[in-house]
Amino acid sequence: MNESIKSWKIWWEGTLKRVNPDWQVGATLEWENGDEGKILDFHPLKELTIMGNLNEISTWSFTADRPGSTVVGIEVDLSNSLVRETGPGAMEIELQTPLSKLKEYIES
Repeated sequence: MNESIKSWKIWWEGTLKRVNPDWQVGATLEWENGDEGKILDFHPLKELTIMGNLNEISTWSFTADRPGSTVVGIEVDLSNSLVRETGPGAMEIELQTPLSKLKEYIES
């Protein structure tokens, strides 16, 4: 199993099963629950843009803040998706735990 998939499981609550063929633009992300996504843009250790199975687009950015510290950001575009937020800040609250886990993983 690819080491990067193992690390994804540490911080993200969904279980990534496979990246096919590999971490690159156009690759398919396969989740254990049967969902799929597609990598739209990828710059290792800098940025990752994924389209989910409901056409939501998530852009993850990683910036070195200072030695030993990384700022992790996520921007989610729901404008052309089937996903609807349930209220103001709902997406932000939902992402707090996995983003905190990712920050800890990157800095360890």
